[in-house]
Amino acid sequence: MSLPIPRRGRRVEIPLFQRIGPKGAAVVVPVPIASVSAGATQLTATITDSNGNTSEFAVNIAIPVSSCPVVSSNLDDSSGSTLRDCINYVNQPANNGKNITFSISNQTITLASDLPALNAPGSDIDGTGKNVVIKCAGFTNNGLTINSVSTAGDPTNIKGLSFTSCANSDPTFSTGAGIFISGAKYVNLTGNVLGTDFTSAAGLGNTFGVDIHDSQQITIGTAPSLPPNPVCGASHNTISGNITDGILYLGGRGLHRISIFIAIT
Repeated sequence: MSLPIPRRGRRVEIPLFQRIGPKGAAVVVPVPIASVSAGATQLTATITDSNGNTSEFAVNIAIPVSSCPVVSSNLDDSSGSTLRDCINYVNQPANNGKNITFSISNQTITLASDLPALNAPGSDIDGTGKNVVIKCAGFTNNGLTINSVSTAGDPTNIKGLSFTSCANSDPTFSTGAGIFISGAKYVNLTGNVLGTDFTSAAGLGNTFGVDIHDSQQITIGTAPSLPPNPVCGASHNTISGNITDGILYLGGRGLHRISIFIAIT
């Protein structure tokens, strides 16, 4: 990259959306990811003055490698390829409809803060068979917020995940839910565990298992097979041990096919 050198006490515009301050102020120049060559692993930054003199000021800086939409990092919720990163990835319009999956298994993702809301039409988050637990670290978190307006032919599916400890000591109707669905359309929840983990451990309840506001065509599980031998199957959701309500529904139209599996031991 090539940046002009400001004269003392002046400010100049830089093409890369930043400014150099007067009198030697620090320079921070973000490099758009689109400008980095595919497959690159390191970045070296240089500065060139009007006489063509060039010097390096950042040499061999590692470029984070993302596996998104495959979640491959878990516990710290801060390094590359976390669930947080992958939600941001599919929320980009060019990536709407891509599905988030997991290469990790039998792990707990402890959230440092609220995840970004999923607002990517047609994008799924599929943890089927991976036993991934999403645990809220504080008392104001929702485990996952969904705002996606999808279609009947390509709904948003949340599958095979556990959401725990999303509790609020003074609950409102928009905090402390394992899954919070607001302003969404055509969302299916199947095979999830809300309020406990995959071992049915106690003391992991959310304030609400699922909290639904002003949304349409939300399917929780699927209808069981007909009597005399009704079977829920793998599409049921286990909603157990939550503090206030397993399912809270306020407003909207078209909530249907609620299938709740209750384990009594």
